[in-house]
Amino acid sequence: MNNLKRQIIVFFIGLFTILFLLEAGLRIVGAIYRESMSPAGKALCFGPGEKSYTILCLGNSWTAGGGAPKGQSYPDHLQRLLDKKFNKSVIAVINGGVGNENSSELLYKLEANLNKVKPDMVILQTGQPNWWNFYKYNNYLKRENGGSANPMFSVNDFISNSRVYRLVFLLYSDMRNKKAAKVRRLNSSYEEGKLRREFIEQIRNGKKEIFLDKQKSQEALNCFKKMIKLDPDYPKNYFYIGEIYLFQRNYEEALNWFIKAVEIGPDFRDGQENKSYARIRSMRKRYKGEKDEIINKKIDAFIEKFNKTNPANSYNFMLLTDSDIRRWIESDVREIIRVIQNKNIKIILQNYPFKSKGYAVLINSTLRNIAEDLNIPFVDNVAIFQQMMDSGARSEDYYVPDGHCSARGYEVIAKDVYDKVLEQVSDLNKGNKDDK
Repeated sequence: MNNLKRQIIVFFIGLFTILFLLEAGLRIVGAIYRESMSPAGKALCFGPGEKSYTILCLGNSWTAGGGAPKGQSYPDHLQRLLDKKFNKSVIAVINGGVGNENSSELLYKLEANLNKVKPDMVILQTGQPNWWNFYKYNNYLKRENGGSANPMFSVNDFISNSRVYRLVFLLYSDMRNKKAAKVRRLNSSYEEGKLRREFIEQIRNGKKEIFLDKQKSQEALNCFKKMIKLDPDYPKNYFYIGEIYLFQRNYEEALNWFIKAVEIGPDFRDGQENKSYARIRSMRKRYKGEKDEIINKKIDAFIEKFNKTNPANSYNFMLLTDSDIRRWIESDVREIIRVIQNKNIKIILQNYPFKSKGYAVLINSTLRNIAEDLNIPFVDNVAIFQQMMDSGARSEDYYVPDGHCSARGYEVIAKDVYDKVLEQVSDLNKGNKDDK
């Protein structure tokens, strides 16, 4: 027995050592890679003195250019507009957008990026991912609450920050995506069929009346169930079935399918998140405290079990209210602005060109209010895009199906930002930038 205990101890010590060395190695390699590929690394590629003015664009996928071809993000369009106005050697526009990065992640890396890039101006657009990405939310809690934090978010931050965990997740995701792609290629005539695309579009547009028709809804359910048989590891088909049942107010059956979607794809992201998390969260809010506890108990039992087996994703079921998230965004954005202004760097704040519904209203109104309160130059993309749509512009010309802008949409954002930039850099016509 003593020998067995020693063998177990030796095994775990060896395993811990291997994981520790692997984690350390991945962090070193990652640091070298980030240094060469980060906004700071890109900025240093221009060489000392080659550009006389630097603009750093910070944000998430809307800054990085999600939804558009390479070279068609708004910073790319902005660079081309400025090159036409000034000599090409005058202004460098650095794209510091990171997909799914929330405001706390941006703030966490802000000092390092500002010190390395040494920008003259920052264009900021942040807050959207805060609705599903709670990584480093604890940083906000500690700042607001004098150092106290939430243990569940601490566990999430620890696991999410592990390079070994990320490596395993990437390898698993790659394997799963290759399998799904193979299935879709073999069944492309069905996968890309007109019928399925129509059903998805109807679900996304919330056309409930279509799925209240018994024959039509059964046709849709059969369509997605057939796809599940072909590709059982693809969570979106489970989600679509849940949406259909939700439209029909068959809440218990809808919940069953949302749970299945989470169980088979806890790490799956569809542009923003596995939307089934959001549906389960909203259903939990809806039924909490009502007399009929069947759905509520089922949700609580599932979440309790899920959090034990998937600690890295447990944050998805933390029920932050809209007010909680608004306060979080406002606190972070004000702190970001404070840090930037303390370095005598100019700043332009902009909101997102979302349709005015749901959490989009809270994000964009929060950003607008901050700009007005602090007298920060502000680009109101909401108003500009809405004006275009009211004048007859077609939404599909400026947005892609996942909600991001198309290349044409980002060009509109760039023109809006360009006008604000010109107001701030008029002195460039007279000479070089001031020494910092």
